[in-house]
Amino acid sequence: MLLFVFPPWAIAAGVVPFSFRTPLLLLMFLCAVLYSFTRGLTSVELGIRRDNLVASLRINFLVSLGFLALLSVLYYCGCIAGPFYSVWGTFVPFYLFLSAPIQEFLFRGFLLAEMRASGIERGWVFVLVSALSFSFIHIFTVTGLRCW
Repeated sequence: MLLFVFPPWAIAAGVVPFSFRTPLLLLMFLCAVLYSFTRGLTSVELGIRRDNLVASLRINFLVSLGFLALLSVLYYCGCIAGPFYSVWGTFVPFYLFLSAPIQEFLFRGFLLAEMRASGIERGWVFVLVSALSFSFIHIFTVTGLRCW
């Protein structure tokens, strides 16, 4: 739980500056990988498989393309503000190749493997814990919201 609670708390409490959220994500990832290695978790237990990779990438690409189209329409209709940073040059490559895969590993692969190891087998519990953890960390690391 320290891995999923302490980093957002540290940012929200001002112990760690908001600008350090990316290094903190990388540190969380490294800690989870090292812990997984020491526990002897296999790649399959962590949700890293090759047998469904092409189908998974295809589905994710189509869903992402759909959301990109929706966001573009909303932007051009004036419903949402445009980006305030160089999206295509910095954020998109960072998000696609680093942030999103790390978050998938942490909040699905690693967290679900640990829950299974703890004896939790109900699908709705996986979804609830994963969603709450993911939401909790993003409240503070994306919005910059402070506790006090």
